[in-house]
Amino acid sequence: MPTLRNAALRSSFMHDGRFKSLREVIEHYNSGAKNSPTLDAIMTKPGKGFGLCLSENEIDTLIAFLHTLTDEDFLSREELGPP
Repeated sequence: MPTLRNAALRSSFMHDGRFKSLREVIEHYNSGAKNSPTLDAIMTKPGKGFGLCLSENEIDTLIAFLHTLTDEDFLSREELGPP
C-alpha cells in the first residue's frame, strides 16, 4: 500500500490519474463512489447514507491533515539519492 507521506504534493491520483487534487479524490469517495462487493463497509454504514458524507468543513480539515504529512526533509534526501 502506498504511503500517505507527501500525498498533497502529487499531481494526479487514483490508478489512472483521473483526479488532479485531493479535493477531487475526497469528493469522489464522499458521494461518487460506486457500490460493489469489494467496497469497504464504512462507505455503506447504516444511517450515514452512501459514501463518506463529509461536510465541507470536514473535507477542508481532512485536506489540511493530509498536508501535515508533507515531509520536506524526506524530499531533500530523496533528491540526493542513496548515500
